[in-house]
Amino acid sequence: MSDEFPCKWVSCEAQGQGPDPDVAVSVIIPCYNAERWIGRAIQSALDQKGVSTEVIVIDDGSTDNSSAIIGRFYNSVTYELQSNQGACAARNRGLSLARGEYVIFLDADDYIEGPFLERGLEAMAQRKAEIGFGPLSYELNGERHFYSYGHLKSYRDAARFFIIERFTTPCATLWRRDFFKEIGGWNENIRRDQDLEIVYRALGQRPSIATWQQGCGVYFQHDSCSRISSRRDEATFSSRLEVLRMVKNYLASSEISMQEADKLVWRQYYRILREAARTSDRATYDLVYREWRGMGAHGHTGTLWHVVLSRALGLFGKERLVSILRSHLRLGTHGKL
Repeated sequence: MSDEFPCKWVSCEAQGQGPDPDVAVSVIIPCYNAERWIGRAIQSALDQKGVSTEVIVIDDGSTDNSSAIIGRFYNSVTYELQSNQGACAARNRGLSLARGEYVIFLDADDYIEGPFLERGLEAMAQRKAEIGFGPLSYELNGERHFYSYGHLKSYRDAARFFIIERFTTPCATLWRRDFFKEIGGWNENIRRDQDLEIVYRALGQRPSIATWQQGCGVYFQHDSCSRISSRRDEATFSSRLEVLRMVKNYLASSEISMQEADKLVWRQYYRILREAARTSDRATYDLVYREWRGMGAHGHTGTLWHVVLSRALGLFGKERLVSILRSHLRLGTHGKL
């Protein structure tokens, strides 16, 4: 680490150690320009009851006031500042410092509430599980939508569910630390959908899974430009396609039928194709389209209105028209053209 980004607060004794019996869960928080939310994330982890935790914050080269906010928790967290290397590198660095038997990766804009970790540890211990999926709340514009994974009884159930929902979030996923290290940690070369990639890489090992119904991991959706999910360039879409190829290969080698696997993956390719049409240039759309067609896909799926307009205007034209209309409607709401 350079002199420009010195190590702060990190206990040298903590680095490279194995699990500490006095620490049950390591809460690892990567942070980049999250001054508006980082305090809430840290406090939510410190407020967890009935379980011994350590909170590790890796500041990935923030240029805002994040470090000052984190400084308020000087006596309660392990903190390190590094040059900007991406969220996955920050998570892996936190993992290398973790001493808990279990780990959870909590993004700086998300938080946990209720007896989430306590009930998660109970469920993990009972099932001798490598991965645990707890209740999730998706928060957008002050409204919440709740998801429960209680119906997942095996890695096969999880494989089907997550490719359909495409919603795996670190804030609601608990890992056995040694298992997470064995599968290689976070892939630092992937720009988007890293959570989907790591979950399917883990499911490929046919792990035991656990679920629980109390507490909540809260996924907070916002439009900050620092969010990974806000990126819409060609490299990001290429990375998403790479993840889908990996998922398809896993499904093809699993006990899921080839016909079902193709249908599941096709839906996700089409979803990405629609997003590329709405948010990217024609070259990026064509990149996704070629791969979608290359797997034998054709036609449109969705509402009747969507299918009819896509056939008439082409998917790219239809999605661009909808984006323009929505933009004008939003401007109209504020009295502008």
